[in-house]
Amino acid sequence: MLDKLKRSRAKLVWQETWSADYGSRWTAHEGGGGFGNEEIQHYSDAQVQCAPSHLTVHGHSDPEGNSFKSAKLICETPLGIPRGYIEAQVKHLPCSSGLWPALWLLPKQVIDGSIQWPALGEVDIMETFGLDEQVTHAAHWGTHHLPEDGGKHHAQSHAHKPSQTVGLAFWPADEHGVRLEWYSDRERVAECRCPSPPFAKDLSDFCLILNLAMGGTATQWKTPKAGRHTFELGDISLYDARPF
Repeated sequence: MLDKLKRSRAKLVWQETWSADYGSRWTAHEGGGGFGNEEIQHYSDAQVQCAPSHLTVHGHSDPEGNSFKSAKLICETPLGIPRGYIEAQVKHLPCSSGLWPALWLLPKQVIDGSIQWPALGEVDIMETFGLDEQVTHAAHWGTHHLPEDGGKHHAQSHAHKPSQTVGLAFWPADEHGVRLEWYSDRERVAECRCPSPPFAKDLSDFCLILNLAMGGTATQWKTPKAGRHTFELGDISLYDARPF
């Protein structure tokens, strides 16, 4: 229960401040391929810019030239703790047609290809689809195309804010599930319980991912307007308990 996550117990596990050596923790994905969602962007580390406490993912859209560039960073080190709190400073969250910025979590086994999605689940800390002025928080433990998987998704949304502090509290509720609570500016905006199995027993083997996707199913196949787009983050912190 979250009454166990008290400020007096909260300790900082790690913090990403986007110094020049961020590559020791994160790997930039290279290439395209649609990623199962018919996305149109090509990822490159050339689209990433770092400054102290400031990461910028640069997206570039050229519909006439059929060129769409962006970036995706994957944290190679799993969270490593069964309960805790992730907090990210969002400096600029785009909400425009054809853009799909996200900060999310996948199991290490899915990332390295030893098992296939949606095995063990997925947690979306924050994402926008450019379809409305909403920020969505979600968890998935089933596919999107099988009738029997229709109840294996949970999503809640709140009004889009270009800059905010987003957070995720996570802990094993019991031997049969994981509890999640999402926060915006340290106010709770969503919650759910993910049944285990099929969801993982906890998030200790999950890794952080951040990216700016373009087009595809999530945006209803919209193409971003021509020009440059940015997704900007400040520090990302992992605590062993909720720090407030």
